[in-house]
Amino acid sequence: MMQARVGDEVVWEEDVAGEDDGEVTLDLSEVVAGEDEVTLSLGLFDRTGVGNFGVTAIFSDLKAEGLEVADITAVDAWTESVRGSFVTAATPPWEPEEPIDLPLILMPSGSRSAYEKRNDDPGTAELIAAKYEMCLQFVREGRVQGVVSYCLDKTPGNEDFDAVAEIIAEFWRDFEAEQG
Repeated sequence: MMQARVGDEVVWEEDVAGEDDGEVTLDLSEVVAGEDEVTLSLGLFDRTGVGNFGVTAIFSDLKAEGLEVADITAVDAWTESVRGSFVTAATPPWEPEEPIDLPLILMPSGSRSAYEKRNDDPGTAELIAAKYEMCLQFVREGRVQGVVSYCLDKTPGNEDFDAVAEIIAEFWRDFEAEQG
C-alpha cells in the first residue's frame, strides 16, 4: 500500500497492485488545523507480508499550499525510515543541462489479441489499420521518429496485414510526393 500520514494518522492509502500513473490531491486542512508543526510521511506499507512483490513508487511534483515549509522538494527535507527488507532512495529531481533529444518509436499492436488487450475495442483489421494510421500521422507531424509493428501476421492474404500494408503504402506515397 502507498500511504500518506500526518503524525500517526493515515490520511490516504492506495493499493499498489496494478499500474497507476495517477495524481493524488490531499486536503489536510482538518488534520493540521490548530497545529504549529506536523510531520508528513509518504511511503509504502506491506500489509500482507509478501516478500517477492517488487514495487517502484515515486513521489514527485510535491506541493504544499497553505503550509509553511522550507522546501518540500529538497531531498534533505525528508528522512528515510526503513523496516523490513525494503530498499529506498531519495533523489533530487534530475534536470539536464541541455534539452534531451530522445527518439520515440511507436509499436502498435498488429495482432487482434494484442490489440484487444491494449484497447477497449475489438481487434479488427479496420481498427488495427486505424491505429497504424494514427501512429504514422504522428511521424508526419514530427512528434515521433518511427513506427514498428508488434505481432503483425505477415502471412500473404492475412486481412490484418493487408489493411496495415495499405495504410503504410499510402503513407509512403504521400511522403514521396511531399519530397518532390
